[in-house]
Amino acid sequence: MTLTIVLKHQPLARIPSATTGWSDVIVLLLGLLVLIHGLSGYGLYEPHEGHFGGVAREMLLRGDWITPHLNGSPYLNKPPLLYWLIATSTTLWGSTEYAARLPLAIIGWLGAIVAWKWARELWNPTAGRLAALMLCSTTGWFVFTHQILIDVLLATLLLATYYCLWRLERAPHCWIYWLSLYSLLGLCVLTKGPVFLGFPLIGCLAIAFRQRSWRLFQQLRIRLGIIVTSLVTLPWFMAVEQANPGFFHYFLFNENLKRIADTRWPPDYEVSKVSAIGYLVVTAIWCLPWIVVLPQALYSAWQDYWPNYSRNYLPSYSPNYSDSSQQPNSYRYTNQNCHPCFETSVGLSDSYWDPKQEGRELGFREASSDQTFTNSRSSGILLLVIAATLPIVAFLPLSSRLVYYSIPSIPPLIILCAGWWSRCQDQKQRQGRIAAAVSFCSLGVISGLVGISARLWNPNWVSKLAELSNYRDFDGIIYAIALWFSSGFLIGGIFLLLKRAKSASVSIFLSFFFVYVTFTHSFTTLQDIRSAKTLIETANPVLGLSTLWTFEGSRELGAAGAMSYYLNQDHRHLAEIGNREQGTGNRGEELTKTVSRQYVCQRSNHKFNQVVLKPGTKEEPKNFPSSLSCPSFDLPAGWAKGKDNTAYRIVLVLTDSGFNRLPPEFPGPKPQYGITKQKLQEYWDSSRPVVFVTDFLGQPGDNLDDLSVSGKSGKVPRADSQHLSDHPATMQHPESNLNLPKHVGEPLLVVEPRKLYGNAAAREIWLASQ
Repeated sequence: MTLTIVLKHQPLARIPSATTGWSDVIVLLLGLLVLIHGLSGYGLYEPHEGHFGGVAREMLLRGDWITPHLNGSPYLNKPPLLYWLIATSTTLWGSTEYAARLPLAIIGWLGAIVAWKWARELWNPTAGRLAALMLCSTTGWFVFTHQILIDVLLATLLLATYYCLWRLERAPHCWIYWLSLYSLLGLCVLTKGPVFLGFPLIGCLAIAFRQRSWRLFQQLRIRLGIIVTSLVTLPWFMAVEQANPGFFHYFLFNENLKRIADTRWPPDYEVSKVSAIGYLVVTAIWCLPWIVVLPQALYSAWQDYWPNYSRNYLPSYSPNYSDSSQQPNSYRYTNQNCHPCFETSVGLSDSYWDPKQEGRELGFREASSDQTFTNSRSSGILLLVIAATLPIVAFLPLSSRLVYYSIPSIPPLIILCAGWWSRCQDQKQRQGRIAAAVSFCSLGVISGLVGISARLWNPNWVSKLAELSNYRDFDGIIYAIALWFSSGFLIGGIFLLLKRAKSASVSIFLSFFFVYVTFTHSFTTLQDIRSAKTLIETANPVLGLSTLWTFEGSRELGAAGAMSYYLNQDHRHLAEIGNREQGTGNRGEELTKTVSRQYVCQRSNHKFNQVVLKPGTKEEPKNFPSSLSCPSFDLPAGWAKGKDNTAYRIVLVLTDSGFNRLPPEFPGPKPQYGITKQKLQEYWDSSRPVVFVTDFLGQPGDNLDDLSVSGKSGKVPRADSQHLSDHPATMQHPESNLNLPKHVGEPLLVVEPRKLYGNAAAREIWLASQ
């Protein structure tokens, strides 16, 4: 039997229920306002925000959009898409925290638009509006659009990829969705690497298994799709490999395969790892508050999917007679609910083919003409379930799972919840609606009682935590969150009992909006614990551009990247290198050199002379002293070359300060920011102003690791004339607190866990400013 496929193109038919109204516009704008609220007012949290914000900032400072740099050296552990977005935003809005976080908020909003569109096409316009509001008010989606991490971007791209795949299953000849599908796959690779390409592939296999046919893979035109994806990804990979030989091997193995196997080096992600049970718990937290109705949503999706699958594996066909014979020579696809781009006729050239008979042979019931059939809904629900479960199931057995790896599960779960919520007033959903109402009311009562009890019997329990001992106001923040949480759940549950589902969703949405308003206030309150912004902005204007900044190191280089970010916030790319000459009366003498010859001018006694690098100077100054020796074209320590003959400041980082502070090892030369403790001591003993910042993170469970930051009692060990190596604990564990230089003295500045120490020259400047 030979089958001939005849394709008849038609313009896209408009689904009446898919008409966009003012209510949809208002809902989407409201979601945008929620996501962009609270993006500023607090510093870049370390190390993750310092990493992404710092790399994007240095792209602009260096003019290099190919090789990511952090703290003056290549940083090759992530593809560049998020860096490009943040750098573009910084170009438009300036070097601020708001500009750095804005791209993720916009991306999260675009994810809400995809959820809105998919839900309304699967169910009804109400489901679309609910999906947008629910996603924008989901805990994980809000938090990770206000903290710069890559996973919201990946989640949005994956959701859009699944949506395009679903549309192509319905209308395989719509070139817009075909091109979008493979372009989105390329953007996924530029976001987090090739590993996540397997997720949409599993979705394709699931649809093919459901259809009992490989027809979808033929419709996807995979060979041409690979070309499109390659055109998106290969230009950057080829350029960065050419600029950094060995990058591709390092990125594929160390940053992808070894990360999955939990053998990546260095293991600088330990702070975010979580157990299998903890992974499930944090996933549930990320999906609050709407995860309460997840059981009802899954049962409703099962009802939507399985009856169609069991009764209507084969689509309904109507005979298409080309002549007056009794036997049809083709069957025409007549599904009116699928919104297709084309109309298909199956020609029968040899013998009569009865689809109902084939269906009976396969064990499926006949599809009567009066049965409502929507194959697209079944495929859409299948893809949503796969999209929701894969990030959870794939990483659950891996020891390398991190707390935010389940973020891509949030949008599909929310779409399923919105589908149930939009129909929960139906009589068939009565039991599920009552169960959800009881759950919301119970959670509201329990959270309210816990908050009130804690307030009455132990009002300062939050501030008694070690890291929050200086934040008495944080107790009020926690209680405010508990109040909004409790009231929203309780009111929403009551509305559900009254069969007022829209009022219930609005009340929960508003209560969690106020929760997030309070939550972003806590970001500002606690910024000194996880951000160096206050320390840098306080000390840098006093110490000046001549001061060399050094850092103990941390679990990730992003902490040093954040310090460099704030050191370069004054928009002065040109270097002023301070001078303190001994034995002469001309202290502070300024010498002008051309920017194109940026080098270190040193005397034989290694005392730095002040050099002001000014743009537009073409000639060397006539009065440049001949006694100065300028043997190299390198900038002095603490400076990196930027674009257009400019320079910007970096922070020198110890490379031998402990196992948990090992710097990354990228292909290419060693980073210019790396120094040993011996080299640090040489800088410390020189006449150049040098400051040293301690790590704000210690090894968990290792009190000795914190000695260079704080003693076991929580107070910093003082050392005026003696080195900290004389500390009794250090005598037994000499490797634990030798990171501070000798003769370090008292800290110049203490901002929460960070201590700023200065050598004699820096201390003189600091005391003079006081």
